[in-house]
Amino acid sequence: MPCEVDMTNLRLVSNNHPDDDHSENFDPSGEVIFNAPLPPYERQWRHPSEVAEQVQLSTPEPHLPSRTLRSVVSCAAVTSFAVSLVLLWVVTPRSNPSSPVVVNQTVFTATQKQEIFDYVHTFLGGGMIDVELDPVHYETALTKALSRFRQRSDNSVEESYLFMPTVVDQNEYVLPNEVVEVRKLFRRSIGSRPATSASGGPIFTTSHVATVSKNQTFATNYNLNSIATVVVKVNGEATTDYAIDYVTRTITFNSALAVGAVVGIELYESGEAGGGSLFEPFNLAYTNAYLLSSSNMGGLATYDMFSQYQELVGRMFGSFIEFKWNTQTKKLTLLQRPRAEETLLLYCYNYRPDDQLMNDYLTQQWIKDYTLAACKYMLGEAREKFATIAGPQGGTSLNGQSLKAEAQSEMDKLEEEVKTQVAGGAGYSFLIG
Repeated sequence: MPCEVDMTNLRLVSNNHPDDDHSENFDPSGEVIFNAPLPPYERQWRHPSEVAEQVQLSTPEPHLPSRTLRSVVSCAAVTSFAVSLVLLWVVTPRSNPSSPVVVNQTVFTATQKQEIFDYVHTFLGGGMIDVELDPVHYETALTKALSRFRQRSDNSVEESYLFMPTVVDQNEYVLPNEVVEVRKLFRRSIGSRPATSASGGPIFTTSHVATVSKNQTFATNYNLNSIATVVVKVNGEATTDYAIDYVTRTITFNSALAVGAVVGIELYESGEAGGGSLFEPFNLAYTNAYLLSSSNMGGLATYDMFSQYQELVGRMFGSFIEFKWNTQTKKLTLLQRPRAEETLLLYCYNYRPDDQLMNDYLTQQWIKDYTLAACKYMLGEAREKFATIAGPQGGTSLNGQSLKAEAQSEMDKLEEEVKTQVAGGAGYSFLIG
C-alpha cells in the first residue's frame, strides 16, 4: 500500500504528461519513465534537507560564559539581595509598647484639613453634582475662617509664660511669631539693677591672652566707677599686682606677663559673694516664724505691708522694667540698658496653633461652617457671571445670586455666635471699636 501511494505522488509531480505521444519518456507498454531530479544549480528552489546543512554551517556554536563571569554575577545577585534585606529592615517601623506613639504634626494637620474639605464638598452637593471649586478655593476659605476667628474670638489665643535671657547692653529682642501680646515682665531680683547675674556670678567678665606687644595693659570696656569689686586672675589664680585706670578703663600689671598667659577679669557690683539682692517672698515667709505667728506682734499684716513697701520702692526707683512691644515686627524693646545677664519671665498672649483650633470641640464646627459659607460665596460669584445659559425653551438660570445671599447670611450668623461665646472663650472678648 505505501508503494502505490508513492507512485501516485510521483505521477502528480512528473514533468511530462503520460498522454503526450511525443514525450520521450512515454513507453508504449503504458508505463511512465520518470526523469532524474534536476541538479541544484539548474533550479531556483531548494529542498529543506539541502538548506539544513548550510544553516548548520553558518550558525555559530553557543559559547558559555566563563567561570569568572559567572562568579561575578552570582556575587552581585547575593549582594543585591542582602542590601534589599537591610533596607527593608531599616524602613520597617518597629513598635515599642513601653514608649508613647508620636504622631507627625504635619500629617495630623493635613488630615484635619481634609476632613473640613470633605465636609464642605458634601454640603455643596459633591457626589451628586459637579462642584466647580478647585483645591485652592477650599484652602482660601479655610484660611479666611481661621483668620476671622483669630480676629474676633478670645478663644483663639492662650496665656503663656516665656523665659527670655538678657544680653548686656542689648535692648531689643525679637520674639516668636506666635506671640500676640506681651503683658508684663517679671524679674528674679529687687532693686533698679541686679547686683549679680541670675546665677550669682559677676555682672561682667572678659579674658585676654598676653602677647609680646601686649603683656601689661588690658582694656575692660566697662564703667569701672560703678564697680565695687574687681577680681583679676592670671592662669586661673587671683592676683593683686595691678593698677586700675578708671578714665581709660584699663588694668595695668606692675610687671610684664609671660607670653601666652591668660588674664581673666571679673567685675562685681556689690562684692564677689553677690550682695544678697535675690528675694524669694514665699521662702522668706515660710521660714520666718515671726511673720506667720498669730500670737506675736506683726504676722501676715506686717508681711503684707513689707511687700507693698517693696513694690512702691520698685515703682519709684526703677525696679520694674518698662518696655515697648511691636505687634507687627514682634520686637520687644527694653527701656533700660541691661548691665548684667538676667533671665526675665514674660507674661504673654500667643496664638493657639491651627491644629488645636480645628480639634477643639467648641471651635471645630464654627470653622467648618464658616469655611462652607466662604466656599458658597465664591461659588455664587462664579455662577453670577453667567446668570443664564442659552438652551431650548429659554435656557437655564443659575443660582449665583441666591448662593451669595445665603453665604453672607450664614457668615453674619457665625460672627454673632462669636460675640455670644458659642465658639468658646474666657467670658470676655477683645474690645473692637
